[in-house]
Amino acid sequence: PVQIKVIKTGKDDLPLENVVFVVQRVVGASWVDVETIKTDKSGKAVTTNKFTRGDIDAGFIRLVERETIPGYDKLKDPIMLSLDNTIEKNVLEVKVENKAIPTIFEVYKYDKDDKNKPLSGAEFEITDTKGNVVCTLVTNNEGKAKTTELLANTTYYIKETKAPKGYKIINGEKEAFKITDTGNHPYYYKKDVPNEPIYGYIEIYKKNQDGKALSDIEFTIYQGSKMIQTLKTNAAGYAKSDPLLVDGTYTINLEAYATGKTTTTITKEAVPLDIVLVLDQSGSMSDDMGY
Repeated sequence: PVQIKVIKTGKDDLPLENVVFVVQRVVGASWVDVETIKTDKSGKAVTTNKFTRGDIDAGFIRLVERETIPGYDKLKDPIMLSLDNTIEKNVLEVKVENKAIPTIFEVYKYDKDDKNKPLSGAEFEITDTKGNVVCTLVTNNEGKAKTTELLANTTYYIKETKAPKGYKIINGEKEAFKITDTGNHPYYYKKDVPNEPIYGYIEIYKKNQDGKALSDIEFTIYQGSKMIQTLKTNAAGYAKSDPLLVDGTYTINLEAYATGKTTTTITKEAVPLDIVLVLDQSGSMSDDMGY
């Protein structure tokens, strides 16, 4: 007689714990439960009962998976035992693999003030209930990031670890989620996550070499090739832009009233503070201001 050992594996050939099997024997014309076993941390379970090789060879002994764990499909069909299975020291081994339920988890990152404005470069960390990092996601130019590596019906936590440039994280806490059956196959879960924009300003003070304020001097602010705003200094030689999103480099063009030439300065890595430019009569804005 032999005992029966089940070796249960799942995704990435990892052992599956707490999967329940029932060993059944033919009695008359019916299958009758003989023993219930549950896999341990190593994915193994061994019967206490022993079964004759004759009954096994005749097809009178089988395994039925009664319960599986979250994220995996339960086996639909019984497993018929055979003497072709490995037998060592009077223990017949049965290797059983469960397929993970296919899933898709997707994050959509967008501007809080405009859901149709996707944001790239946001980073998220997904952890399991033990705090282990399962994966890291980074949104693309469409504001999306996805993974197919998560198990269905399993609790995970997501936390934004880096906001897109020019934005701040609205909620820095980790949030629990679970990918469940919603009628889609694979199971699908989408999380929309807004970010709050950070705004700054550009301030300009225009004066001549004697320190006298100059009015009605025009400046044009660009981001890339896109014109953002035209400013004109007031009687105090002062001009201030509308709120500007702190998400990149701005270029300021000045039409030099004395020479008719255009001079340019570039503000690098705009910060959530006012940017102050103090200009003299020469209109020398060609130097990198270092902002």
